[in-house]
Amino acid sequence: MRELTYNELWEINGGEGVLAAIVAGLVVAAVPIALYAACQFVSGFVEGWNE
Repeated sequence: MRELTYNELWEINGGEGVLAAIVAGLVVAAVPIALYAACQFVSGFVEGWNE
């Protein structure tokens, strides 16, 4: 039983497709969260500034 090379493990695990799907999922999830957080921060800052 010889050791698998990194490339062979990569192919067995589905390789770049899986990694790309995970990264894309994280990006898609992070964008609306970041936008929402930015809006909350800006609106809070504006309200604090107006008081």
